[in-house]
Amino acid sequence: MEKSPCIPEISDSEYCIRIPGGGITKTLYDEGCSKEIPMAVLLKFVSEGDNIPDALGLVEYLNEWLQIIKPHSDDATASTLPWKMPSSWRLLFGSGLPPALF
Repeated sequence: MEKSPCIPEISDSEYCIRIPGGGITKTLYDEGCSKEIPMAVLLKFVSEGDNIPDALGLVEYLNEWLQIIKPHSDDATASTLPWKMPSSWRLLFGSGLPPALF
């Protein structure tokens, strides 16, 4: 989060808290807080491209924090948790090339 002028062109305008690159995160957080819904925001800024490893890293971190699923092993270095990827990720980069092309 950062504080920046609510109206960037006016240097003495009030300051607002923003999450650059966070999309609608700040709006959802503000709405939740206004309705007294307990919440936390967990964001990770990533590069373009295949972000599956980033997503798995984020869910591993979240699980370390909240301990939603207990690991099957005492080995903290290797992920032993049964994460399932959403079926929508199957075609994340489109379907494969047709063999007839070659």
